[in-house]
Amino acid sequence: MDLLFQDPESNLRYEVEIQLGKTDESHIFRTIEYWDLERKRYPQYDHVAVLIAEDITSRFLNIISLLNGFIPLVAIQLNAIQIGDQIALIFTVVLDHRLGLAPEEEEEQEVTDRTYWEKRSSKTTVDMADEVLRLLRTFDQELALKYNKFYIIQVNLSFLTERPAA
Repeated sequence: MDLLFQDPESNLRYEVEIQLGKTDESHIFRTIEYWDLERKRYPQYDHVAVLIAEDITSRFLNIISLLNGFIPLVAIQLNAIQIGDQIALIFTVVLDHRLGLAPEEEEEQEVTDRTYWEKRSSKTTVDMADEVLRLLRTFDQELALKYNKFYIIQVNLSFLTERPAA
């Protein structure tokens, strides 16, 4: 297992496998194996298997989506982009273990606004999002903060890697 995370508020543990390159069957099996070992070792916790890869191919996304009905799985695609002399990492959740819930089973929807995010993270973090937005607006004036439950800023950053025709 590459990483183990625990949410102290929900008694939830995340067993994480990180893979360079495209997903493959060995990493999917390894992710599930780590999840299974940890849930047997620590039954007092709820467990979620997490696979992080640079490229989660449609073939394997279909397979892990099927497994997600029986095993709580999260799949995260990781992209690295260069901005000037800095490298930025972009994590995109492509499969979440909670998305299969029927609407009547979901928790009551909490209002997700700036105050929600200041409580969930911190005022400093939300202020940093303001600064990131200010920088991104040099490329696209129409960008705005979107206080979603899972993210504040959602942007298509393809313009950063596009190169003008020579």
